[in-house]
Amino acid sequence: DIEDENQVSNFYIVPSLLSEEKPGLVSQIWPVALDTSKEFQFGRVYQFQFEFSFHRLIFRLLRTTGVRMLEMWRNGVLINNTKGETALIEWKQSTNCLNIKVRVLKVLYSYSNIALLRQVTEMVE
Repeated sequence: DIEDENQVSNFYIVPSLLSEEKPGLVSQIWPVALDTSKEFQFGRVYQFQFEFSFHRLIFRLLRTTGVRMLEMWRNGVLINNTKGETALIEWKQSTNCLNIKVRVLKVLYSYSNIALLRQVTEMVE
């Protein structure tokens, strides 16, 4: 967990040394079952016909103002932002598929306020 965005410049990440296993904390922050009475979920799925560098996306996310890295592993990240949005981004190398899911509490939702999905989508495209 990187508490301060300024800490990013104080350490190095070697993507190939990240754990292949999804950290256990992810299931606590991002339960598999969506509570539809309290949350909305939005997403995108990208199937690439070419080589995609998931590690570059991790680096871009680390450098994005207002985005906090909660967990990261070799093929995924869990991030949030200051607007109350949380995103689970997973790379399936065997199928060249990038899955982006963003959740936001209904009380915080505004159509114009889906910033995290927009930011990640722009980084991918």
